[in-house]
Amino acid sequence: MHAGNSLSISIIIIGYNTKKTLIKLLSSINNQALSKNHSIEIIYVDDGSVDGSFEAFQKFNLKFHKKNIKLVKNLGRVAATQAGVDIAVGTWCCFVRSNIILDKNAIGEFIYSITTQKAVAFMGSI
Repeated sequence: MHAGNSLSISIIIIGYNTKKTLIKLLSSINNQALSKNHSIEIIYVDDGSVDGSFEAFQKFNLKFHKKNIKLVKNLGRVAATQAGVDIAVGTWCCFVRSNIILDKNAIGEFIYSITTQKAVAFMGSI
C-alpha cells in the first residue's frame, strides 16, 4: 500500500472505570493531525464499568465514526479486546488503553508505519 492511499483503521479502546481519563483520550483523538482522508472508526469496549464511562463515550462528540459495546461484567482485557475486534471493520486495528492521552501525531505515525513498512503488526509506547 502506498502512503497516498486511503486507509481503513479501527481504533479499539478498552476501558474499565476510567471515565475521567477516557474523556481526555477522546479529546486527544479529536485533536489528531491527520493529513489524509482515511476511514477511521473509534470502538469503545466498556469492560463492565460502573463509573459512567460507557455513557460518557456515547455522549462524547467525536469527529470519527464510533461504535461501542458494554460488557455486562468485567471479563478482562482479552475478552474485551476480542469483542472490539469482532465488530471492527478496519483493515488495520490500533489498540489504545482508555487511561492515556495520544500525542497529536500518534495516529499519523501509525499510518506512516503501516504504509511504509512491510509487517502484519506494529507496537510501541505512547
